[in-house]
Amino acid sequence: MAISFVGFPTVQVDNDPTSGNWTLPGGWSVGDLAIFWWYTRNARTFTEPGTVTQKVDYTASGVGRLFVGYRYLESGDTTFGWTADSTGTSNPTFWGTAVFSGTVGSGDPFEAQAAAAYFLNFNDPDPAPVTPVTDGACVFIVFGKQNSYTSIAQPTNYTDSGSDSSLIGSDASIGTAYRLGLTGNVEEDPGAWDLGGGLGGDDGIIWTAAIEPGGGGAYTLTAESGSLALAGTAASLEYGRKLAAGSGAHSVAGTAASLEYGRKLGAAAGSYAVTGTAASLTYTPGAPGYPAHYFAKASHYNPGHRSRS
Repeated sequence: MAISFVGFPTVQVDNDPTSGNWTLPGGWSVGDLAIFWWYTRNARTFTEPGTVTQKVDYTASGVGRLFVGYRYLESGDTTFGWTADSTGTSNPTFWGTAVFSGTVGSGDPFEAQAAAAYFLNFNDPDPAPVTPVTDGACVFIVFGKQNSYTSIAQPTNYTDSGSDSSLIGSDASIGTAYRLGLTGNVEEDPGAWDLGGGLGGDDGIIWTAAIEPGGGGAYTLTAESGSLALAGTAASLEYGRKLAAGSGAHSVAGTAASLEYGRKLGAAAGSYAVTGTAASLTYTPGAPGYPAHYFAKASHYNPGHRSRS
């Protein structure tokens, strides 16, 4: 399943706020991944709601604080409130949300990251490289900075997912962006943002991560009527996972570990891997004294995918 970007609501900014709400863009669906971010110029105490899972909470003295969290959206979701303490009147704070569909639907959605870090006296934030694990991954980048600008241009091949600059209280800026459709096990170096019209170098925090795409969805295991029965759990094929069933639900014999068009499906006891998309298996009865076989239909075979359950 390919990752796609749903959208982001208007970026919020205030001077030293002690509470606020993350909101959602229109068009989201149950199961979509919402990424919530928050940056303040002066490091201070911050508390996210219990409905948001923390991924990054990074503080650097004299540089600020960056928080990133996530949630798989559920029916009825609207706003998510956070709180913070007050540190004074010169403390611009930004917060926002970016929503993606087609990602994994449980657990930590970030399959790889470059640890959050601060930078000093540098004009254009330069995200660290990251190596996605899975084909179709999305790289997400974010910076928060102690300076304001008249323009914030994303790195080449990246699309804005919420950015802003403000002189409220003092001055600061925020930038988030993403790139879809990356190749697994190939390092992605986003390159630098291009910030224009500011006062030059200043300090900030930056983070890079790869979002894991979801599996199967449409790639469910099917067969011609009466030809295949899986009575156990997890009868679907999804990218990168094994095909499994409950105890006694099915048995596979043989040594072949791959499913390729025109070849038999077989494996020793235990687990096996499927190398094609192979969303459909056709049953071929065996002759007397020989086992029956299952074959992948050509129309359902795409090299490069593995089975999941």
